[in-house]
Amino acid sequence: ANGWQHQIGHDILLDYQIEAEKGWSDMRWMQVTTSGFAQVGTYRNLAGLKARLSLGYFDNQFLTPFATDLDSKVSLSIFGGANTHYLFYDATLEGGMLNGDQQYVIPKTDVNRHRVVYEFGLQARYRKGFFEVGRLTQNQEFFNANGHGWGYIKLGILF
Repeated sequence: ANGWQHQIGHDILLDYQIEAEKGWSDMRWMQVTTSGFAQVGTYRNLAGLKARLSLGYFDNQFLTPFATDLDSKVSLSIFGGANTHYLFYDATLEGGMLNGDQQYVIPKTDVNRHRVVYEFGLQARYRKGFFEVGRLTQNQEFFNANGHGWGYIKLGILF
């Protein structure tokens, strides 16, 4: 089996992430947010910006962040957004940061440093539970590769 164990399988993974988010809308049926984010560690180093639009029936979290009674709320919304970030380092493509013996890596000059990710989906909440289904698409990770996408499903309980 080639790949993962030759890239970062024998390296230390430490990862720190930070994100600052700002809400811009003041309507109960629409939420617009932007954020700046960064990730630093031996896994990935990147910095970027994100924007998201949600439309639906929900309490805007920026209007009433802690005053809502989660036990009695129902919400349904659709969302879409994009983020763009600059990638300084990616262990999954360039090999582990501390272990330099990887044989299956993408040359640093072939890694696409500017990434764009689009996301859209549907979210439903009832009481303290939520369900979300969505789709993400991303531009190519390295030159001569194709962009790709994937879907996801999230189930959760808020506490």
